[in-house]
Amino acid sequence: MQLLTHFPYRRSIVRMSSIILLFIAVLVMGASGAHGIHAAGGSANFSLQPDTPDPANSLSQSYFIFNAAPATIISDHVRVTNTGTARGTVNIYPVDATTGSTGGIVYLDASSRLHNVGKWIALAKSNLTLNAGESQDVAFIVFIPNGTTPGQHIGGIVAENVSLQKSPPPSGRGSIKINLLLKKLYALPIVVNISGPIKEHLTTSGVIFDSKSPYQRILIGLRNTGNTILYPVGNATIINSRGIVVQSTQLNISAFLPHTSIEYPLNIAKRSLLVGQYSVRLMLDYGKQTKGILTTVFTFSIHSPGRSLSTLASQALVQGPADFLRSLALWQYALAGLALLLVGSALFFWVQKAYTLVITARHKGKSRQA
Repeated sequence: MQLLTHFPYRRSIVRMSSIILLFIAVLVMGASGAHGIHAAGGSANFSLQPDTPDPANSLSQSYFIFNAAPATIISDHVRVTNTGTARGTVNIYPVDATTGSTGGIVYLDASSRLHNVGKWIALAKSNLTLNAGESQDVAFIVFIPNGTTPGQHIGGIVAENVSLQKSPPPSGRGSIKINLLLKKLYALPIVVNISGPIKEHLTTSGVIFDSKSPYQRILIGLRNTGNTILYPVGNATIINSRGIVVQSTQLNISAFLPHTSIEYPLNIAKRSLLVGQYSVRLMLDYGKQTKGILTTVFTFSIHSPGRSLSTLASQALVQGPADFLRSLALWQYALAGLALLLVGSALFFWVQKAYTLVITARHKGKSRQA
């Protein structure tokens, strides 16, 4: 009888286990964005500011303010600074501005057609390469066309980092790190005040129920038909067909640019609205020189049930096992499979070793009896 004194596959199992451990380590490093060879070399970040702000106007330290008339040319300099920790290249170009859906200045994309202040600006340079901490002044002119209407005209100068940069790490325990390459932009506003009478006027085009939204909301059509920036403040009250107030929302619209329109989203926040007809009572105060009040009532209908914003958020937070499994990435499935394989290999090794010890003990017992 041949005694089994060792497991012939033990070395291969150990070797396989080592390879699996190394493969898992590589997967984990790749998933977490770790790099074992290249150290972080820093990155370039760029900012813009007026070169010579007006000491009598503190706002001119943050952005350009030009008071002018039509058919004039304004010359100035913008200071470009690399506030990062590495040398980098930046593109500089003019853009137009508009109003965001809930208010505030939004700068149009570089590919958008220029038609206002962005079209008036001509920069001496379109790109710079700066060391970390280095600054350089770039000359530019603003040519205001003849026939430009009185009031405020808003645009800007954008500094676009040529190099893509990684997104900041997530905060909070249990968060999954995902590295995204982002293009960083820095916009410096330019406000051109054309002399003439100031007009402050706000209008509305009505209210519609947004049937395409994943949660219930209505869109309030608003337009600044004046020639200066407005800051409307007020409230919107939703009333059902029985005259009962079902929601009242405070509105605070910042920086509503002249000659722009928005569809202000009013979310149904807490309890979803039932199918039926509703009315919206809108009241907004606006204007600095001549106080204006926009007061109106509109009706809208809901034809099918929906969810409120809070209901949708709570359902997204509570996930079942199936939802959890569907949310896993491919590398997570691979990592779990390799971990199971490693555990199974180790378990098989120790079971085989225990079996060998039992056989050895039995053989010794039979030898003694003989």
